[in-house]
Amino acid sequence: MSESNPEDLKLSLVTSSIQSIFHRPVQMAADAVTKGLRGSLLSGDGLSYPPTNEETITISTGPVDTNLPTEYGDVDSPIDGAAYSGPITFTLPRGVKVVDVSSSAGNVILSEDGGRQTVTYIVPPGEFEDDLTFRIQIGWIYFLIQFWVYPAIVLLLLVMFVRRRRRKKKRKKNALANRQAAVTKAQLGDHEFADLAGFSSPALRHGETIEDMANIDELSR
Repeated sequence: MSESNPEDLKLSLVTSSIQSIFHRPVQMAADAVTKGLRGSLLSGDGLSYPPTNEETITISTGPVDTNLPTEYGDVDSPIDGAAYSGPITFTLPRGVKVVDVSSSAGNVILSEDGGRQTVTYIVPPGEFEDDLTFRIQIGWIYFLIQFWVYPAIVLLLLVMFVRRRRRKKKRKKNALANRQAAVTKAQLGDHEFADLAGFSSPALRHGETIEDMANIDELSR
């Protein structure tokens, strides 16, 4: 407020903390989706890394010798010409797969087993070199499988809350109806009360009042 130029003054509007709790995560998620779409990280098939507008991941094995050593110290190997070779298989989680896969030596085989991608790498015997390129793609189904439990819990709690409110209202309504019925049943009109007055007294006849009995006593004198 001490600035002489009014144009330099700035006003800040701070929302309530309750609104900020819900607004900030939604805003952050929206910003992440926007950045992902701009960077080609997100597509109709899910999330891709590296982005589709960039080069794929490249892994070079370099010279690899899978032959077993022919001797161990001064002892010759009992197995001659053996090598570490054969298929190595990886089964990826549902919704996760590798795309744009290539092997300069042709040692990669892709297949599917029960909706899950299986990557098999054939390790050849002897010496070899290989250059692998691939891109990782995480589909929307993977996120659904991982996070479906959270909205399900919220929905379950909401259903339980609604059912509890309905039961509570029903009990309250039944209690009010029973109370009203009890009040109506216990009420006596003026005629019923006058008709029952003195009914339990042995000196009074049914429907006879104390005044009638007093008049009879005066007449009998």
